[in-house]
Amino acid sequence: MINILKIEFKRMIKSKSNITIFSIAVVITILLAFYCAYGHTSETIISDGSYKIVTGLNAIKADTDRQSKIEGYVTQEKMLDALNKYKELNNKYEDDVPIDIKIKELDPYKELLNILPYSFSDRDERMNNKQSFELQYLSNEEAFKFYDQRSKNQRNEFEKIFELSKPAQKYVENMENKVEKPFYFSPFIGWDTVLEFLGIVIICIAFIGSILATPVFSSEYESGSDDIMRCTKYGRKHLAIAKLIVANLIVIFLYIICIIMFFSIVYIMLNPKGLNTSIQFLSPLSPVSLTFGKAIFIIMIIGLIAILSIVNFTLFLSTRSKSSIFIISMSTIMIVLPMLSRRIVDSNMLDTSNIIKFLIDILPSGGTRIYYELVNEFNLFYIGNWVIWSPYVIVTSSILTLICFFLLSIDSYSKHESI
Repeated sequence: MINILKIEFKRMIKSKSNITIFSIAVVITILLAFYCAYGHTSETIISDGSYKIVTGLNAIKADTDRQSKIEGYVTQEKMLDALNKYKELNNKYEDDVPIDIKIKELDPYKELLNILPYSFSDRDERMNNKQSFELQYLSNEEAFKFYDQRSKNQRNEFEKIFELSKPAQKYVENMENKVEKPFYFSPFIGWDTVLEFLGIVIICIAFIGSILATPVFSSEYESGSDDIMRCTKYGRKHLAIAKLIVANLIVIFLYIICIIMFFSIVYIMLNPKGLNTSIQFLSPLSPVSLTFGKAIFIIMIIGLIAILSIVNFTLFLSTRSKSSIFIISMSTIMIVLPMLSRRIVDSNMLDTSNIIKFLIDILPSGGTRIYYELVNEFNLFYIGNWVIWSPYVIVTSSILTLICFFLLSIDSYSKHESI
């Protein structure tokens, strides 16, 4: 068995097409990593008092230097200071604050000002009446009680807008109790882009992994060499297991290389302390206890499981068909299906949307959307009397589909008969 594994490994590694595919994956990863930094723009004040627009690393450094002034735990006093600074400048300049003053005085509080509207005590009423959430209308008392008001608005959001059941509301409350307060802030410029682009890296590697997996069995069917291999002692089950193990190991190796390169590049260019920032600066009402660093780590792990699930789905198709076009087409549909389906569901607000969301999450490719499930959205499913958060459904389903398609591939190849 060990010899079969070695032979299969050498065969796949030395393939010129596979080397090309590996190279493409690495190049895409590097380009996405650099965009996380070089796609950022900002303004900075120059020596004569005017300002100019800067991009890339200069923009990140400018914003990081300014926002570092309030780094640390975001206490009630800091929230009140941010509001008072905002009101002071807007009253002084009659809502037309000069850009140079804004850059110097307000930009350090930028991220605090972004989440302050969630402390309006009449947030529901304002939303219903389409009233303004301008911070000029926010009282000092509301700002000082930011965390209490946010919790109240969060409960209203899940009860009235999401219309969660009592058990689900209790589930959310238990999750919220685990969120560290006060929130921690360190300039996270670029790390929000990293979270999103990490999902793109995962999708790209899933697609590339499917291309690598497509010919593992189908190419032998097409050439007829599988007929010869089946006549040998280890030409059926043992060979199938060896091919599956090697294909999975190569995809794991590719994923680890790409992820290490991606994370190393962004870690060098961005502010490392930003990884400690509470995820609530991206999703203020989220009841998920995460920092940017923890979210990135979870996405990496679940992303790998999702990729292996998709690859094993592709390997199963490879044991059933000798048509590479068919296999690639089906794998591509599987990869893009969660994104397209969720977009259709969310845009149409279907009555059966929760059922459809569940069906999407249990697909082999459901884990490719884990960034949205962790950060941008909050979905709960009901199984009997149980309430389950969607990422748990995704992880469980991805592991089960991975194992199922692995075993089905062994059985399919062992029983395959040439036509």
